Amino acid sequence: MGLPALALFSAEEYLLIESRSLERHEFYDGHIIAMAGASKAHGDIQTNITHMLTTRFRNRQRACKPYGSDTRVYVSETKYFYPDVSVFCHEPNVDLQNNWRNPEIVIEILSDSTALFDQNEKAAAYRQLQTLQELVLIDSRAKRITIYERQADGAWIERNFDAGALSVIIASEELAVAEIYRDIF
Repeated sequence: MGLPALALFSAEEYLLIESRSLERHEFYDGHIIAMAGASKAHGDIQTNITHMLTTRFRNRQRACKPYGSDTRVYVSETKYFYPDVSVFCHEPNVDLQNNWRNPEIVIEILSDSTALFDQNEKAAAYRQLQTLQELVLIDSRAKRITIYERQADGAWIERNFDAGALSVIIASEELAVAEIYRDIF
């Protein structure tokens, strides 16, 4: 006896459900995925990176601004995600359903429950966004950071950093790895 097929939803159904929900859900190819609660390490990294970027943007008088995980990013007609941090350096393009359409940088913080999906399906989907210039994956379980950078020809370069790295460049700002992981390791 086979298992029953899972119901698939349209983007319109997802957006209606999401507008009425107290919890956040992502949408991936017809599947509505509940957002898991974040660990302390995850929350600390998100706070650290948001604070670091905000401070640097203000000090350099850059128009860029990081937004937290309540910002729903429209990736395609079949994909809507809530990145841990989204950076917009131009006026955000927000539609009538509060979907943010033009992030330049997306940061996802990896945890046990999300790492594989974030590193594979979500990373591939994000890199299809025409406005995206950087995708940053920060592991909350070990000092590991992966940065994908779009090149002038549209190709992506992947850079990997481990515990030996002193700093990384995100949004053209040098950030100390020790500060990203402050109070964690």
